[in-house]
Amino acid sequence: MELTLVCKGTPEEIAAILEAVQAAKIAQTTNQKSSPRAAPSEPAGFVSAEIMQRALARRPLTENTRVMLKTLCDAGDAGNYVSRSTLCEATGLTLTQLNGVLGKFGARIMGTNGYDGRSSYLEHGRNELTDEGTYRLPETLCGVVQHFLENAE
Repeated sequence: MELTLVCKGTPEEIAAILEAVQAAKIAQTTNQKSSPRAAPSEPAGFVSAEIMQRALARRPLTENTRVMLKTLCDAGDAGNYVSRSTLCEATGLTLTQLNGVLGKFGARIMGTNGYDGRSSYLEHGRNELTDEGTYRLPETLCGVVQHFLENAE
C-alpha cells in the first residue's frame, strides 16, 4: 500500500503529528500482540541486545546520536524517562531535528540484519504534568549501548 500525506504547519505541529502516528502504530502493534487466548511471555517487544549491538556497529554514529543515546542511558540507570526538551538541550537540537535523529536511529535498527520487523528500541511515555513526550531505553539495551560507547572511542 502506498500513502501520500501532505502536512502543513509549523515544525512543532508536524512533529506532534508524527509523534501521534508513531504512538498509534505502537498501540496497534501492542493490540496485535495481545490475544485473549494467551498473554505474551515478554512484557514489551524490544530489540534484542544482539540486534542493538549490530545496529551500533554497522557504521559510525553521529555525535548527536551518541549524545542522545548516552543521555537516555544515564537516565535509564536511574529508572527515569527523559523528556524531549531534555534531549533537545543535551544534543543542542531543535525538536524537529531530534525527531530526525530518533527516527534515523530507528531506521538503522530496522535495516540491521536479523531485525524482526516489529520490535522497538525505546520506551515511550508522557509526563502527566507537562504533557510532554518522554523516552527511555530499556535497561537491557542500556548496557549494550554504554559498553559500545565506552569502547568505540
